[in-house]
Amino acid sequence: MKKLVLTIAALAGLLVTECQAQLTGPSSIAYIHDGTKTGSYKVERDAHSVTFRDAMTGAEVFKASEVNAQTVTLVGFVASLRNLSPEQKEQLLKKVAFYNFSSPVGTLLVDSETGDITMEHHLNPRHVSPSSMATVASRFGDAVRSESQSLLQW
Repeated sequence: MKKLVLTIAALAGLLVTECQAQLTGPSSIAYIHDGTKTGSYKVERDAHSVTFRDAMTGAEVFKASEVNAQTVTLVGFVASLRNLSPEQKEQLLKKVAFYNFSSPVGTLLVDSETGDITMEHHLNPRHVSPSSMATVASRFGDAVRSESQSLLQW
């Protein structure tokens, strides 16, 4: 019995050490910041987020925020339903639903109070490599830009 208790204590110690190691390494935001430095974005980093701006206009495309050790959230503004006729809103919402059904990256969300349409995507740094996070962030930014242009035609 004494050996069993010591074995369990040793395993618990290893698990705590492993978890602490994951939390004390370089942040996921640093990997995303460093991995997505391209000519199409101006990248600005603070302690818990990275803002991606269009290199030509300086307009914010999206923001990557480290919510916790298991969640990095990408969020970008896409369009607004304000000032649209009911028929236009219905068509736009159908387009949003189709995008969400077929999208490889990002989910379009409609805020019923403001009429804003945003795109979100969540990453778990414990299951996604740093290079993959940077690739997904770039693809996400491309999707935000593409859908913004597509939905702004209304």
